[in-house]
Amino acid sequence: MASMNTQWQQVQRSDRVQEHFMIGEFIQSDNWERSPPPYFFPNNYPYLKDCIEFCGDQYGRYIKNEIRVTEITHGTSCEKMLSIINDGGFRSATKHIPGIGNMDLVWFGLKIKETEIDCVKENYRRSAQDLLQYGLPTSKVVSHFASTAPFQPMSRYGNFKFTLNIQEVLHEYKMQFGNGRLEMRKLGTFAYKMETMHVILVCPPGTYSASQCPLLFGDPIIQPDESFKTWKWRPHSTGDQRVSIQPLFSQFVYEERLFKRWEHVVFAFYVPMGRYLQIANLNDHVSLCLWQDRNRKVTGVNAAIHTMVELIRLEEHWIRKALANMLIRMIRGYIDEMHLYNKTTSGLYKGDLLINLEWVRQMLRALLPMEYTNLNWLPLNGWIHRDT
Repeated sequence: MASMNTQWQQVQRSDRVQEHFMIGEFIQSDNWERSPPPYFFPNNYPYLKDCIEFCGDQYGRYIKNEIRVTEITHGTSCEKMLSIINDGGFRSATKHIPGIGNMDLVWFGLKIKETEIDCVKENYRRSAQDLLQYGLPTSKVVSHFASTAPFQPMSRYGNFKFTLNIQEVLHEYKMQFGNGRLEMRKLGTFAYKMETMHVILVCPPGTYSASQCPLLFGDPIIQPDESFKTWKWRPHSTGDQRVSIQPLFSQFVYEERLFKRWEHVVFAFYVPMGRYLQIANLNDHVSLCLWQDRNRKVTGVNAAIHTMVELIRLEEHWIRKALANMLIRMIRGYIDEMHLYNKTTSGLYKGDLLINLEWVRQMLRALLPMEYTNLNWLPLNGWIHRDT
């Protein structure tokens, strides 16, 4: 529960997004309604634990998910992606933290593996088996669980994302910034209209600006193992919609009640301005993905590919060849992962998924005619695809 001496602070943002901050605390659904941020209206966007409402009441039992995480992601635009690869690392952006001041941070979100997504959905599927007696499709009833940003293959910040091993990034950070040591602290909770973000601050020991934030030790929401290789995340809300079963005449019907708040965890690495969090071979860790902005508008990958080809065109020949090979690898990987969008994303227009492969062939052949007379787009694991 939040400390009585701690209060929500409103954050001033240039994009007018309503944002509140609670320093040093991870506020979850157990105490959210007892200490809401100012001007929040819980009835409009209730912050509920994942459950199925049956005739207005919670149906079944609350599932205590314990999700294992080993990777983090950083989404970005094409231009920034190429800049990160060229710099060999991630440059910080300055954010004002109420109660602390301006901090230079590099942000990463959790990457949830497909096996963990399947496990969460299966937990809810088992808890909803009794609904079959009412003629309701269980798969539809549980489809919104494990559906929010951490569980999606798409990015909220651009059509490119870096996926890195948490343990390796922490090792690089402590060697580059902490002389072999680092601290992980609870920076706090950021609250938005439909989203709650718990922030783990990674910083060198003795960082003065972080002194108000307690060390991440024994927290019930997220904890690493002794080697910092595997993290256990225990979310209460993995979907942004309410699943409700209501009586209609002599039958029961399924309905989606929009919306409810959901939660996630992010890492914020303190990197002083002018320096970079350097990671080796970053071009091996970047992938192509759909981009869904905060207004739920989905941007396909064809425009991102076109932008990348135009930027490659400006480079010297040997760099063009290397970047073209990287683009081909990303396209193959994207095709290989297209089944995840069908599996985890509901209501997505399928046309957004597809790449105009013949158009890409023509662009690369014009760019590097000698090297790319034949292009093989076969996915790595044989997922069936077609040209648009």
